[in-house]
Amino acid sequence: MTEELFEEGIVVKSVGGIAEIKLKENGNCEECTAKIFCNPENNNSRMLKVLDSFESQPGDEVKISINGSEVLKASILLYGLPLVLLLAGIAIGMNLFEKTNYSELYSFITGLVFISAYFTIFYINTSKKKEKRLLPRIVTRKRNC
Repeated sequence: MTEELFEEGIVVKSVGGIAEIKLKENGNCEECTAKIFCNPENNNSRMLKVLDSFESQPGDEVKISINGSEVLKASILLYGLPLVLLLAGIAIGMNLFEKTNYSELYSFITGLVFISAYFTIFYINTSKKKEKRLLPRIVTRKRNC
């Protein structure tokens, strides 16, 4: 059995099976593990892109489900793997540049190059595929007329 997180919000727009939702405010945001999915705007409202199988219209109230395993997967891809690459780059750099005067600096730069390459490849892959399976989904809808 997997953990699911639920949020409520209002549809701002829906195009091609993807809806943009303005989430309702609640006091749990600070401790929420899924906040990497939300995009805070200047006025502290939270926007979220979700799969829309209901063909929702702007103004509809919806309930959104975020699978706990997807939160873990996103956390690993955005935080865990870059940390491992940084440490690996530093270790490789220390071996490559051990006889230079600035081996620590060059090692750190090697780690940054690894992370930069990772995020470049990650960005290219996700923008090409439009990873829909990682998105939260609408589970209920209340149409507002």
